[in-house]
Amino acid sequence: MKRLIYFLMALVGFGFTGCEDSPFAQEDAYGCPYVTFRMTARVVDSEGRPIEGISVGFSDVGTCAYSDAEGGVDIVKTIGRVPKEVAFIDKDGAENGGEYDILRLDISEMVEQTGEPSGAWHNGDYEAELGDVVMTLKDDGQDSNE
Repeated sequence: MKRLIYFLMALVGFGFTGCEDSPFAQEDAYGCPYVTFRMTARVVDSEGRPIEGISVGFSDVGTCAYSDAEGGVDIVKTIGRVPKEVAFIDKDGAENGGEYDILRLDISEMVEQTGEPSGAWHNGDYEAELGDVVMTLKDDGQDSNE
């Protein structure tokens, strides 16, 4: 009976992602070529103050993280391809100093290859350093990017 419970727990565990209610599509697949990708950024408001709790993810490869107390985001992920777009989404509303508009950035020109492919399936290491990413407060309670 114990084995059955452990087996069922293991099956259920495979269905969860790192961020609850993630708006990012999951497209990674087993047995496909992959890359190791790292993205760093610091999420700030218009006055340069860090914003904690902003959901940061790649809309085209399905992974996300949250900004820390210093606004820092450091995502390292093995994924199916190099992401082209990153989205910054305020999920907790006014709790982090106000409600911020969704910000989507095309990062395709910011990505650089940092390591060579190693093996038939691994197509190399890539990274993007975004620096300070400025979030703007919503003007009228409506998200202007949707």
